[in-house]
Amino acid sequence: MNEENTHPYDEGGSVFYGCSGQHKLLPALLDALIKIGKAKGEHWKLADYIYRQIRGGYDHTIPEHVWDDDQSPWWNSDECEEVIEELIGALHDCAPTGYWFGVDPERILPDYGFWEIKEEA
Repeated sequence: MNEENTHPYDEGGSVFYGCSGQHKLLPALLDALIKIGKAKGEHWKLADYIYRQIRGGYDHTIPEHVWDDDQSPWWNSDECEEVIEELIGALHDCAPTGYWFGVDPERILPDYGFWEIKEEA
């Protein structure tokens, strides 16, 4: 199989599970997007942009200090939520054929991942 045509989540699967907080969720979503970007070349610019924001590049939308401070109020801010929503949207847009990205509705705890699209009876 051609490496360029592979998708790291071709079989679906979880990217982040549990209620650990946005300080854990955002990096997990970003890592998944970067992993896909490297494999497929999709959404790499968005992942790179957000990564640079987190690391203090571009316009410093995400304060550099929060990356190492899981108690920072920024993690509970509207701005953080907006970045997470962007990442979820980007991951959904590049889901493998027959899958969608989001929270699995069948789980008790939040489980973000790629889930098979089920036909309704």
